[in-house]
Amino acid sequence: MIKLKKWIINAGKNGGADAPVSKTFLIKGTKDVRIDIEIITGKAFI
Repeated sequence: MIKLKKWIINAGKNGGADAPVSKTFLIKGTKDVRIDIEIITGKAFI
């Protein structure tokens, strides 16, 4: 979860994340729990 937070904060500091983005973050301590970020069009985390 820490990597996810850092990725989002870093994207925001650098003007956001432009599409296309497909990123997966596995949750530490679990085998099958993950958070997926997918930006299909536009910009996110600005």
